[in-house]
Amino acid sequence: MRQQLVGTQAATVTLGVSIYPNNALSVLFDYRGVVAARDVRFVFHAVRKTIPDFADIETPISHTVYMPTLGQNSFPPGSEYSLPGFTPSVLEAIRRTEQTVMVTGEFSYDNGFGDVQRQNVCMYWLSGIPNRTEAEGGANSFYPCDDFYIRMNNVLKAKREAKVP
Repeated sequence: MRQQLVGTQAATVTLGVSIYPNNALSVLFDYRGVVAARDVRFVFHAVRKTIPDFADIETPISHTVYMPTLGQNSFPPGSEYSLPGFTPSVLEAIRRTEQTVMVTGEFSYDNGFGDVQRQNVCMYWLSGIPNRTEAEGGANSFYPCDDFYIRMNNVLKAKREAKVP
């Protein structure tokens, strides 16, 4: 039985930008798999950055989100973290693809059999054209750092072609 369950993904971490009411970075643990995850932890740094040069804006924040057990009957609350200077006008700059939020860190959990699963996290928030598919330059999500530049350039190109501010 152990061999069948080892390696199953017991948990994930989901990131979001909470627009209302707090204008904050939101972090949520999601239960996955068959067994409960233990010692679920996300140690992260987040910072706003300019687009297209990716210079830091304000001071980065650092936090650890922890949950002792995450299982089928767990309903973990989401956690929100304020970013310095994250105001409604900054949110508009993010919507115009002039700024982004970068989150880096490590997500880890014990899969219930003493095996600690670790995943490096590097994500950027991207806002695209409202009411469009991702292929048409729409987006409102965190994307992996590896392909963020391509996605960002596609959104910027689509916005220019659609003459969207």
